[in-house]
Amino acid sequence: MPIQFLPGGDVKAGRRFNIFADEFAYAMGADVDFQKVELLKPDTIVINLLCFDPGQFAIPNGVSHKRSSREFWTSFNVDFIAFTSSDLEASIAAVKDGLIGAVHQIPSSRMTDEVKLKLAQAAEVAASRLASEPDRLTR
Repeated sequence: MPIQFLPGGDVKAGRRFNIFADEFAYAMGADVDFQKVELLKPDTIVINLLCFDPGQFAIPNGVSHKRSSREFWTSFNVDFIAFTSSDLEASIAAVKDGLIGAVHQIPSSRMTDEVKLKLAQAAEVAASRLASEPDRLTR
């Protein structure tokens, strides 16, 4: 699979964040086939969204290449305060913005700007879709 999502969060955000990230990826799947995205290298892209309390952990945004497993990772911190707020739309926007941020970190040697734009557009549509179907997400 060319693109995989791997969300991770702390105790306060953890399970809820994983559900949001999974539903977000599923909602994007209506517009983007993650198995057929054309990448410039054969490695799998792992989008690692992180949701940790910044007062507890300091994990930098960044990318890394795991040659032995043929994976290229892009890790990005989601806005913890926005995600953990009681505002559903703020939580959805935090995941959307994190995903778009993670995609934009991927170097152009691995993903074209055209594919990045397509993923960003699919994220925008997915956010709208989830906001209009709040029953898909836990509060």
